[in-house]
Amino acid sequence: MLTPLYNSSVHNEVTHRASELLAGGFGNNVTAEYIQYITNSPSYVQAGSYFPDWGYQCLGYGQSSEDAHWPPFVRAAIAYIHDEYPEPWGDRETEVTGLIAFVFAIASHDIADVFWHGLGGFQESFIHAMAKQNFHGNTAKAHTAADAGAEFTLRHSAELQYFNSTWTVPARDLANIYFRMYTKLDGTPPSEADLVYCMRVGYAAFKADLRMGKYLFPHYGQQSPFLIENLNHYHRGGLQDMSLQVAKCWREVAMTFTDQSHTDTMCSPHWDSSRMTNIRNYKSLAATQSYEESLLILRQSGYNVMETWEESSGVVTLSVMQAESGSTPQQQVLGLDISLSQDQDLQSEECKEFEPDMTLTLGHMSGSLGYDMVLGDFNDDGFPDIAVSDPYYSEVDLHAGIVMIIDGRKHTHQLDNHSVFRASTMQLYNNVQESRFGWSMVVLDFNDDGIDDLVVSSPFDNQEQGSVNIYYGHADRGLSKEPDVVLQLSRQRGTYGFGTRLYALDIDGDGRKDLVVGCSHCGLPQAAQTGAMMVYLSSNNPPKHISSPNFSIRSPIIQGYEHFGSSAAMIEGRDGKRLLIAGSPGYSWSKAQRVGRVYAFSIDNMLKPRLQWTMNGNSEFQQFGSEIVTSGDNVIISSWSDDTSGFGRNNRWQAGSVGIYKASELIILHGQRNDDSGLSEKLYGKEMAGHFGTSFALEKGQLWIGEPLAQSEQGRVHIRNITSASDKLECIYLPNPRSRFGHRVAVNGKSKDNTIDQNA
Repeated sequence: MLTPLYNSSVHNEVTHRASELLAGGFGNNVTAEYIQYITNSPSYVQAGSYFPDWGYQCLGYGQSSEDAHWPPFVRAAIAYIHDEYPEPWGDRETEVTGLIAFVFAIASHDIADVFWHGLGGFQESFIHAMAKQNFHGNTAKAHTAADAGAEFTLRHSAELQYFNSTWTVPARDLANIYFRMYTKLDGTPPSEADLVYCMRVGYAAFKADLRMGKYLFPHYGQQSPFLIENLNHYHRGGLQDMSLQVAKCWREVAMTFTDQSHTDTMCSPHWDSSRMTNIRNYKSLAATQSYEESLLILRQSGYNVMETWEESSGVVTLSVMQAESGSTPQQQVLGLDISLSQDQDLQSEECKEFEPDMTLTLGHMSGSLGYDMVLGDFNDDGFPDIAVSDPYYSEVDLHAGIVMIIDGRKHTHQLDNHSVFRASTMQLYNNVQESRFGWSMVVLDFNDDGIDDLVVSSPFDNQEQGSVNIYYGHADRGLSKEPDVVLQLSRQRGTYGFGTRLYALDIDGDGRKDLVVGCSHCGLPQAAQTGAMMVYLSSNNPPKHISSPNFSIRSPIIQGYEHFGSSAAMIEGRDGKRLLIAGSPGYSWSKAQRVGRVYAFSIDNMLKPRLQWTMNGNSEFQQFGSEIVTSGDNVIISSWSDDTSGFGRNNRWQAGSVGIYKASELIILHGQRNDDSGLSEKLYGKEMAGHFGTSFALEKGQLWIGEPLAQSEQGRVHIRNITSASDKLECIYLPNPRSRFGHRVAVNGKSKDNTIDQNA
């Protein structure tokens, strides 16, 4: 099996996103100068983003490679540049600024690894969480799958057109930096020739992966739903988070370049201990692909690797050149039958292109406009307004987030077809770095004045503990500019991510919706990310600050990464009996991981919710209870990573499924149940990794189902009339690559003609 030479594409993607974050205007004058160097030197930057891994399993330079992952190397590089290249640089400016950009890219790789691998004592990192959830806690296996699988997952969903065709390697300078560092620390400096050879190996593997990667996505993707679902958004080491951490780090690296006396801890205490820290066993790292295999792939694709030395400077340029002979069909490369691994489009129904009345964009590089979206009449004019969020919005501060309000009356059929800013009548901000304001939203009348209010979460505010803001609606003028109520839990160990999900449910049975705050990442000292739900009853005069809920509900069991509260809904019987149902898609039993479970609590006595029944999924990685929505006698429960058929070629792994249940049957159940109890119908996704059932909207018998990861994350939405005898499932899509169409769906039940489908 072909595996990549470490996650070079991932590191380049992180570096690219970090530079986009800071190039967008956030930062300071010192940072801006260095960002310009990075922007102007793509061949240096992309080689530098890979460089710290240069010696793993190459010519015995594993320790030298490990040493390049830590601050002493970056500090030695900065000191070397100051001593060897004092300004003005004259005709060497391109060369020197390229070297500086190369060093920034090294720092990007280093700091990203801290959060990806969980180095220096950093907890619940990407690989750690992936191991716990999908590999029975085996970090070594998760490491292999994460490093290789992330490459192929990224290649599956994106063309990565910004990748430069060449790498530029300042080999002589790098050898000198090693020599400088090892005068103070133990180690043998590598030679220029060895550095170039190993970088050539990395470059060949990188180019081979670009050509083959998307075909190998199924091999790694089906091993780990966590990888596919969380590569972009996991809050402790996903792509968005690593990009944020790199952008923050670069500001400190820039200060160190400008003022070498800057002696504060560089970037992160998990990274900077002012010494090399051999945390990883570099001899067991995942790369197994040989240089010869990479060259064979390139040759059979019609290319050769070339290198050009600039003797006076010791700078080497690596490139690929088309060979004279024709290419061999890719299906035969290294004997792999990759025809079995190509993307499947196995829909039985015709999927029609959706023709929106309007398309709104933000014009800001974040990739998360529409992360959440809700409808509410905030100004009491009878027209539903739209609230749309971007939790990674960084114009105010990095990943501070934004929520934009679009007035339903003023903009009906008159919306600007481009700018959501111009279309919006109000913007709400939290102005706190890394809070990710707008992660989740919900609409209810919290102060019981008859006008819709907007609730917005910032789950990583307050040192990741999280907070929730409530903005009151007002007749004529709409929402308050500042929050009228702020919810924030008192600090306690294991509590973070408060507000990852928000729900509006009538908990006390008074006919008015109450606020339920999901904290799926909240944990206990003995178990991480068990999950919890906090209930805040609506009232006509709530206090400005609330630190304690009316009551909380936790999972009746203690199981790490169960993610209790990831979904929630209410079931009401004709006799007034009410059940609060909560999804725990991470529930595992025996040796089956993330089977999923739904809990049903009787809340006749609110202060003492009583468990009435539980319902389990039946297969590993099903994640039963991922989403839940109810309406009338219908209860819709998704298992968005369910395998939906067969084995081998016909295995639609992580395609997803949706169960339609009868509330009248569920409300009388007791005890432990299987996932077919009360089931009236089941719908299945038909594309591998499509995640059918990621989002729901249910209005007037019309069930809208999002499948955002279908078609290489282009996405689709399916519509089913569940009141009709017909089993027809309509399908719509937008031809926008990587848009995740259907990530969120909101339907205006007051008008058949006003349906909004938002992507993120």
